[in-house]
Amino acid sequence: MDNDTNMGEVPASRLLDPQIFEHLKDKIDEDQQVRDQMSQTVQKLDRAISYVQGLLSRIHATPREQYPSLLSDVQAGIQKEIEVIGELEEIASKHPYYKYNQKWNRQVQNAIFTVLLCGWLGGLTSDGKPGPIARLLTLEEVGSIFKGT
Repeated sequence: MDNDTNMGEVPASRLLDPQIFEHLKDKIDEDQQVRDQMSQTVQKLDRAISYVQGLLSRIHATPREQYPSLLSDVQAGIQKEIEVIGELEEIASKHPYYKYNQKWNRQVQNAIFTVLLCGWLGGLTSDGKPGPIARLLTLEEVGSIFKGT
């Protein structure tokens, strides 16, 4: 009988290197750590967004003359969103976009919405004074807000 077909003995050259499994285990553990870290940051972002959206929901019961005081609270909440998005950027930028974007995509969209709505209501002006109502921020303005410039 040929040595290649003998089931009792398998040549050592045909066995898988056990290092492959150790390497895969390490990669899986590393991936899980990144997912956990990203999930914690996304939860922080969710809380910050919920807070700002709660403030923005008061706009329906707030007279227009009192918008500036409400918007100053909203802008403080948006600052927290910006800080957490910075943390998320630090984590996510080290990995391919396609791998984790489903974890944070919706939250970033919601944060952008809060910025747009605040700008629409007269907030987030460059000079810090109340701006015109129904002002639609440009993409560049939204980007500069999130960059902190």
